[in-house]
Amino acid sequence: MGRSERIVETFPARQGTGIEALPDPAALIVGVGPVIRSVQTGSVTLEDFPATPSLEASFPLSPTVALTKTLLSSVGYGGFGVVIETGGDDTDETMCTCVIDGGGTDVTFLRFDDDLRLVAHAMVMEFSSGVITQPVSIPIALADTGDTATINAVDVNKTIIIPNGVAVEFNSRDFEDFSVWWVLTDSTTVTATRNTSGSPVTATATVLEFL
Repeated sequence: MGRSERIVETFPARQGTGIEALPDPAALIVGVGPVIRSVQTGSVTLEDFPATPSLEASFPLSPTVALTKTLLSSVGYGGFGVVIETGGDDTDETMCTCVIDGGGTDVTFLRFDDDLRLVAHAMVMEFSSGVITQPVSIPIALADTGDTATINAVDVNKTIIIPNGVAVEFNSRDFEDFSVWWVLTDSTTVTATRNTSGSPVTATATVLEFL
């Protein structure tokens, strides 16, 4: 995720030896990249009938994580890793948002309809140093093609956005309704955009700044 920058200087040869003098290796390390504290993976089952239908489900994090140093990754269909276990293809049933809840105690998936059973997966990576993270959630209204969220100021040259899923409020078969791309508009603004207005959606992501 990061790199170590090193500076190597040429030192004068030791007199009479013809061997180049070498510096202390520790002195060569100018800066180090992000340091990982923990990596956790987990999954949830969002039920349908005849079990208790569920729009939301969570798995616990142990150890708990700091929201300002944690990357949530849930890549796959709809922005997360998901296995659909019963029939159904409505997007309000199959697509979820994924967020870290409880100040760092749980990962929660949320959808808008519960007529099929699915299992969703996520990975949580907490750094001890080297990064600052900010979770972002942007609702896009029925008639809108995008919206923005305000974040704490970041260096735009050292910052990336990791999508964490899109939940579709009304079922839609039009991919342009729920295909969202993310842009760091400026140092304090994140924009989520789609190509057309349609079903209301909620898009989630993690903003990750390398220090």
